[in-house]
Amino acid sequence: MKPKNFSSYLFAAALAVLGLFQMGWWDKQYALGDVKGEDLAFVPRYPGSVRVDYKYEEYAAFDMLTRCATCPYTENKSVEGKHYFIQYEVHGSMSQLQVLRNYENAFKAKGWKIQAPANPQNTEQPVTVEKTDSGVDTWVMIITQKSLDDAEGKGVIIYDVNVIEIGKMEQVIEIDESGMKKALDTAGKVVLHGINFDTGKSTIKDDSKPLLEEVGKLLTNNPGLKLSIEGHTDNVGNKDANQKLSEQRAASVKDFLVKNNKIDAARLSTKGFGDTKPIADNATADGKTQNRRVELVKIK
Repeated sequence: MKPKNFSSYLFAAALAVLGLFQMGWWDKQYALGDVKGEDLAFVPRYPGSVRVDYKYEEYAAFDMLTRCATCPYTENKSVEGKHYFIQYEVHGSMSQLQVLRNYENAFKAKGWKIQAPANPQNTEQPVTVEKTDSGVDTWVMIITQKSLDDAEGKGVIIYDVNVIEIGKMEQVIEIDESGMKKALDTAGKVVLHGINFDTGKSTIKDDSKPLLEEVGKLLTNNPGLKLSIEGHTDNVGNKDANQKLSEQRAASVKDFLVKNNKIDAARLSTKGFGDTKPIADNATADGKTQNRRVELVKIK
């Protein structure tokens, strides 16, 4: 019999150790309970599951796997937008197919389009669904993997939930003068997250000045342009205080542009909306960050 290469033994051993390490991490996390994060209301967890991993990205690309009902293979559908990744672990006698079918049936009952149904011949393939609601196209992909039984002999299934919400991205990249001009001409406003203030105050931080200089250039090079500077806060604290703070911060931006860029004050108006117009969920830290912003709105 031909002897195996020693390197193959090392490779196999490394894979085995890695598998045991990962299994140990999952078991430990399962015992500790849910990691920090959030469940999505439209993707309820399978009963008895524990959230063992979570990641949120304001904007990302993700390949959703699609499959026709009679096709043995999957195809990639690349989508971009707000991305949620949630990983769950569940122990019990359920099968991968049972988990997938439960999700497929639940989504179908709520009017979602099935882009990849569960495949009884290959439960490593996902269930993928899509739905457009209020102008937002949302994709969900659920994929399962079978792990080793737990210490009590119960089966263990790890399943990943990937969600992409298309069309909900706000312009948060701090753009230059030309980018702002284009956004104002097409959308009528620019959302700026890079104008930062001292906590609870309207004092502009030094790191905001490069962006404010770009706003100054925009106004200088477009003398007919008039802007409404609008301040927004998250929902932390008293509503009346947030309203006043948003007004003061908008006024600080105007004062900066008038004093430093010699912009005619008559071209700039200010408003504050406090926490009354959120663009994201204030229940999360990421959502609060998105809601703390200054908007430049074109006055026609």
